[in-house]
Amino acid sequence: MFDDDDDDDDDALEDEEEMTPFEAWYDENLRYYTFQNKLKPSEAVMEAELFFNKVCLRFWREVKAPIREVILGQYEAFDTDLHPRMLEEIDKIASMADTETLPSLLKLLVEDRLGVDFRTKHSDFEGIVNLCGMPMEPHLLERSFFESIPNLSPEQCELHYQEHIREATEEADLYNDCRKEYLDIIQNSLLASCRQILNLSPDGIIMYGYILYKDYGQFEDEVYRLLNMLEYDFPIEYLDLPPEEFSSKSIAAHQLKLDRMQEEWEAEKKAEEEAKAKKAMESENNTPAETSSNE
Repeated sequence: MFDDDDDDDDDALEDEEEMTPFEAWYDENLRYYTFQNKLKPSEAVMEAELFFNKVCLRFWREVKAPIREVILGQYEAFDTDLHPRMLEEIDKIASMADTETLPSLLKLLVEDRLGVDFRTKHSDFEGIVNLCGMPMEPHLLERSFFESIPNLSPEQCELHYQEHIREATEEADLYNDCRKEYLDIIQNSLLASCRQILNLSPDGIIMYGYILYKDYGQFEDEVYRLLNMLEYDFPIEYLDLPPEEFSSKSIAAHQLKLDRMQEEWEAEKKAEEEAKAKKAMESENNTPAETSSNE
């Protein structure tokens, strides 16, 4: 009997101590943020709770499914039967957009309203300006790189160079298309529920762009982690590796792939040279016989 009463008391205590969704979000993201020491603690909590109810809840409802479609639609490597764990990871990525974006946006809105000088706060402000809004350009190797490859004729060198340009351009176009589609989803939700974004100062708008830039960078890193899983045929357990260890294994696998490509290219080149030599030898051996026959 007494044990039952104790259990009831424990349950009641747990219910009293259980955090609401807002309290959990605030505790995780804003607990130690001071709002530039210009808001009273009660004002900071009220500001955050209004943002949570008006922006965060709608954002979480709206963006997960479209982002999942972006991942599965933009990358051909995912157009296959995927391991259930891979599908779970894709769902996690689709749910990650709020990890930094929403708390950072709230801080930005408050700081901009309070007149914070972002150029003073961020010593690399000019670098931030250059990062935001610029489309990715193709990362091209110099033509001289291909000219330095042994045993390539000028025609072969040009073919390899043009193929490199095509592949680099396709990669940049894919990046820009995916980023635009992803950020359109994010911004459509944010602008619909948080019109204050439109009232940001010019420097505030730049910082808003920087928040989105970092958001997409995190998204891209996570997607490429899954793409590496498929490209290098990693065991599914690699998903549990720490980021640094996974990155090391990806770099090693990429280098191994390059080494194999080089070996295949050298073997192909050797086979071509042997075929040419054999053909030349056969031609030399056939010439006297043809001459004798003609006589």
